[in-house]
Amino acid sequence: MPLLEVEDGRYLAESNAILWYVAGGTPLAPDTRVERAEALQWMFFEQHALEPNIGAAYFWLSLVRGGRDLQTHALEDWMERGYAALQVMENHLKTHQYFAAGQLTVADIALYGYTHVADRCDYDLATFPAIRAWLRRVERTPGFVSMDRRPADVEDPRERRRRGLIANGMPWEYHGNAKGIAGITLSFAAFLPFSKRQPPQCCPRALRDSSDDAGDSPAR
Repeated sequence: MPLLEVEDGRYLAESNAILWYVAGGTPLAPDTRVERAEALQWMFFEQHALEPNIGAAYFWLSLVRGGRDLQTHALEDWMERGYAALQVMENHLKTHQYFAAGQLTVADIALYGYTHVADRCDYDLATFPAIRAWLRRVERTPGFVSMDRRPADVEDPRERRRRGLIANGMPWEYHGNAKGIAGITLSFAAFLPFSKRQPPQCCPRALRDSSDDAGDSPAR
């Protein structure tokens, strides 16, 4: 579960709430009331249609060793509902370059996260040409940084591990549930390079364990 400290003693949970907060005052946040509502509409869609299906499939099939065998009972539902969500996106993108306001917004950032790794967890994007074109548009945006990029000034993880700053192969800031790691990596970290503003300080106690298989709600 991602958690952002926005000021001393005040925190925001939920990846999309964090995205919305950090986008404030940047071109990623739409100007008009209706455009902001449209962006939120797609961010809600990401949470109820994309993340529970493609997000769950990505976690169990790509990140968890033996996850496929553990979740054979869920695969059919994930595939059916995940493909249905992708079709909704495809239909929109047939006539739009982006999801809201006619430009790249925080809605695209939220949707990009799990969509761009769908092919790593059994989804075939070959029949979704508009989605594939949209992914390329996002990736061509000036300032885009891929999820796999490691800046040259990032300390070697072997050194961090030696000094006790990495637990279970994860940075110390992200102790806990690996599904939260996926969420914050796919949504929050991919977002920051697009913003000119200095991001708020991140709380070092970033994640807590949750009993869910997927999702980032502290209430579940």
